[in-house]
Amino acid sequence: MSAQAPKLLDLILCDEVRREDNGKLLIIGMYLGAILVPRVPFRMPRLSFFCKWKTNESLPTGDFRLTNPSKEPVGGFGMKTEREPESVAPVFYTTFTLENIQLTETGAYSLSYKPPEGKRFRSIFTFDVHLKREATQESSSDGEKRLRRGSSD
Repeated sequence: MSAQAPKLLDLILCDEVRREDNGKLLIIGMYLGAILVPRVPFRMPRLSFFCKWKTNESLPTGDFRLTNPSKEPVGGFGMKTEREPESVAPVFYTTFTLENIQLTETGAYSLSYKPPEGKRFRSIFTFDVHLKREATQESSSDGEKRLRRGSSD
């Protein structure tokens, strides 16, 4: 019987994850909802993922792929993760980082995963990329200001 594929329970998208001298994790530059960039294409020096997995294996393994809104690969990489010491089976915490990521267009980017013996990638997480100038103030009917991201409603 083959092992069940790991299931992603939570993911934090950020600029960097560091382990402090006291053993605590430091999550730097956590993204909420979207990554705002001044222009496209835009090169991000680093993009980190802090993941919480449920798996029967000792550590999730497999391949990842990041695609842009046009479904073109932005990066493909093997799982080079670091197991966090707090991990206790069947839940594991891992971190991995992509470097020199080229964001070529605005829209939804997709992180896909394929287990070692899997036949295809499946999307496990998406995030939006918007231009900074797309974030505008607009007045609501009651006169309050609210932030609207650059989506066409």
